[in-house]
Amino acid sequence: MVTYFNILFNAEKRYNKAINLLKEKEEKSKENIYGIFPLEEVGQYDSVFFSKNTDIKIELDSVINKTTKAIQEYSVMVNGAELNTQIPSSYLLLAKVNYLKSEYLSALEAFNYIIHNIRDSNTYTETKIWTFKCQNHLGNESIIEEDLKHMYLNSNKINNVDIKLDLYITYAQTLIKISKYRQAISVLEKAINLISDQNYKIKCILILSQLYAKLDEGKKISHYADQVIKADISPKMNILALISKLNGLDHEHRDNIKSIIYEMRKIMENDESSIYEGLIYYNIGYAYLKIRDTISAIKFFEKTVNSDTADKNTKVLSNAKLGDIYFDNAEYILAKQRYRECLDQAEKDWIETANISRKKSNLKNIVSYMLEIKRSDSILLLSSMPIDKLKSVIKKQVEDNRISKNKLILQKEKVEKETKTGDFYFYNSIQIDEGKEYFVEVWDNRRLQDNWRTINDRKNKVKNDLESIEKKTEEEKKRISDIEDSKTIDSLLNDYPKAREDIERIEQSRNTSLYKLGVVYKEVFKRDVLAKNTFIKLMNYKPAKNFEIPINYNLYKIYKDLGVSDSVSFYRDKVLKLGPNSRYAHLISNPLEKYEGKDTKMEIYSIYRDAYKKYTSKDYTSTIAICKNAVKDYPFSDISPKFELLKSYAFAKVSEISSYKDNLEFILFHHSKSEEAKKAKELLDNLSKYLKDKEDKKDSLNLGDLKK
Repeated sequence: MVTYFNILFNAEKRYNKAINLLKEKEEKSKENIYGIFPLEEVGQYDSVFFSKNTDIKIELDSVINKTTKAIQEYSVMVNGAELNTQIPSSYLLLAKVNYLKSEYLSALEAFNYIIHNIRDSNTYTETKIWTFKCQNHLGNESIIEEDLKHMYLNSNKINNVDIKLDLYITYAQTLIKISKYRQAISVLEKAINLISDQNYKIKCILILSQLYAKLDEGKKISHYADQVIKADISPKMNILALISKLNGLDHEHRDNIKSIIYEMRKIMENDESSIYEGLIYYNIGYAYLKIRDTISAIKFFEKTVNSDTADKNTKVLSNAKLGDIYFDNAEYILAKQRYRECLDQAEKDWIETANISRKKSNLKNIVSYMLEIKRSDSILLLSSMPIDKLKSVIKKQVEDNRISKNKLILQKEKVEKETKTGDFYFYNSIQIDEGKEYFVEVWDNRRLQDNWRTINDRKNKVKNDLESIEKKTEEEKKRISDIEDSKTIDSLLNDYPKAREDIERIEQSRNTSLYKLGVVYKEVFKRDVLAKNTFIKLMNYKPAKNFEIPINYNLYKIYKDLGVSDSVSFYRDKVLKLGPNSRYAHLISNPLEKYEGKDTKMEIYSIYRDAYKKYTSKDYTSTIAICKNAVKDYPFSDISPKFELLKSYAFAKVSEISSYKDNLEFILFHHSKSEEAKKAKELLDNLSKYLKDKEDKKDSLNLGDLKK
């Protein structure tokens, strides 16, 4: 048995060494920095972790080998019972290693074996607690809660302090997982009184602060967070304590939040804190957002996104915050870009994925309108310039593009060169450049030759052959580049519209997008001021007659919502004067009635019948044209969604999949409460299945396939 005890002693020694190494890793880890910190001293790790940390893997593998050897050589089984009372200790150690490696089912099997073959009450209790830990990680918290509660209420019978502490910690962790925070606090406070390890005690105090944050009890949050900061055991704990305090404050506690920002900046001065730079940047940004300093918040969220030390989760959260800021500031193009980056980086099971996806989807049309307006305005501005000025503008843009392109190529070559070469300073281009500059400052330009210190060649007119060749090569490159630029300029000049009808077409496209943008601002995003400015801007462009009454009606409604009575009267009178028999005049006079003039309605139905007749006779191009004109002439008609849906059916027959899909999405977005929107949703779902089944097929869509 002496050999057995030696084997077990060495196994326990290696296990404790592995635990200490894991604690060191845990301290520097950026895992679990969001939400409530896990209560266990060390986490659980997978094969990827151990492949990167071979020193820890070696220790744990040694424990497995030694305990397995002890069990195989010294186990004494008689009639199914283990007679060697020391063997359960080997099984317990083996099971703990499996638990650390996240092999919970294997660990549970070993723990259960000990329970059924144990005689010592302390070992039984300790093993039972470990089975609860395994069940916690297997998602069975609600099943074990009652058993843990019973053991906790009878914990006065447990004499071993370490086992009692383990019970309290396991019970508290279970309560946290099922969101019973108040009960978890009560259990954790009792556990803290039993902890002798100061660092672990501070970690548990931090978790108390985080639990009180869940209950929104500001004073308690600060009380426990301040204890952690005062202990100053590590930059990580200090940062997490400050984050906990920050989460318990709102904009009314401006001075306290500024104090937290100051403390976070101070922590950054510590070299040990450099690995948490991204985390600190994010929370400083979050703090500025709380006190409504969005300019500073944007600055620090941008720093987070660009930080090499920020983990993926922190960058995802920063992009989400930036998206929200830009959205609230009506900078929708930037908002959509941030939401897209956020979703590209986020894990599929991230809780906010659906919410961010919805926001991004809502921005699709508004961004397309804004880009169309910007594009049209740019073309119209350039088209109005004299030809010489236009040519000058295009030439400058082409040159700027070429310079930017060349810079990118040089940057890429520089990075590739530095990546291929070693760390030795002769192979570092930055240090080479600095060395060359210093040499020229001291010695001026000199050729490589004997006695170079004493011979000055500045007045020597003989050029180095290589320099001459390089110069000629550069001149030739420039000549070719100038020719290419000239061709590009001529090509771009020809692309700009010159005919009046082309310019009018662009103006009409711009005006339509402006009108739709105003409607989306008002109806979808409820941004009355933005909608008002958009409609007024459109009026200044003197749009087509069919826009005039709807614009004035929308301005009437906006000013009514804003409570500006003079403007309400002005735009009401304008609508009544411009179209006394229009549906808009009727809506003003009878706001509770739904109205469409009889003659107008009959006319629209007649147009729809014509369009449908063309569709059934397979004249899909004419169907699309009629539907487009009808929507343009009667944008607010109740029949408008029907035209859009019919147009989608026609697109499916003769156009690309993208046109069909975009039109269905348009119906879903702009006519969301109509029956046609329900049909559009059904067709989009069918389209998704169709594309999945026929991913590589590029021929035109078949509606028969889509409706299957």
